Amino acid sequence: ASAGPPHNVTLEPPPAGPTVVTPPPAPPPSPPARVPWALLVPAGIFAAALVVAAVAIVLFTNGDENRSGKGGPGTSSSAPSTSQSGQTSVPGGYTPYKGSSFTAAAPEGWKAEPEGDDVTFTDQTKGVVRGLAIQRLGTSFQSPGDGLASAIGQMKNDPGYPDFTQESFDRNVPYKYGPAAELQFTFTKNGTPSRAKVRVFRSGGVFYQVLLVTDRAHWDESVTYYETFLQSLTMTG
Repeated sequence: ASAGPPHNVTLEPPPAGPTVVTPPPAPPPSPPARVPWALLVPAGIFAAALVVAAVAIVLFTNGDENRSGKGGPGTSSSAPSTSQSGQTSVPGGYTPYKGSSFTAAAPEGWKAEPEGDDVTFTDQTKGVVRGLAIQRLGTSFQSPGDGLASAIGQMKNDPGYPDFTQESFDRNVPYKYGPAAELQFTFTKNGTPSRAKVRVFRSGGVFYQVLLVTDRAHWDESVTYYETFLQSLTMTG
């Protein structure tokens, strides 16, 4: 018998393979959050809460640990301080200090702790709680006064500054590098009544701050260290 016409056979489509989901491309990393004003203190001397970092881990937490009875020399071995030779003369009770971007008269016997362009000086005298610091803030701020005003608002709501009380704020302090801004305030840290003074200025397009923090019992003499440091400060960077 002759073969019939071929059957019209429709083949089933092959089974679908497993669905592969391609994840969307990862978004670019977000830029780090910028502190509105990196005010008030490097971690070496003050308790951090970054925006206006709070005060005194070394000063108020460590207490008299590592402090000498006579406040003897305490400059750290890593500090870029220099010898007396070839240095501008400084008042008695001070020593010339050369940082990466400045020179200044630092209180004699205070421990210098540099970190990049920043340096923190802490008094090593037993029973005294105080420190002095200079910090490079950057270039992206409108003016010293505006930045410092913003910092005040942060500090008023910052638990790192218990009993914060603004004592004075001057947006236009005459200074060798042009108009500066200066703030003085009181607070309590670990039960110790304390006071701070900070000046913000601009040099070579870069903002800097010089900060004094001390227990209130030693405030008057501490202000002299602050003022002498500012008067002797010469920016070299």
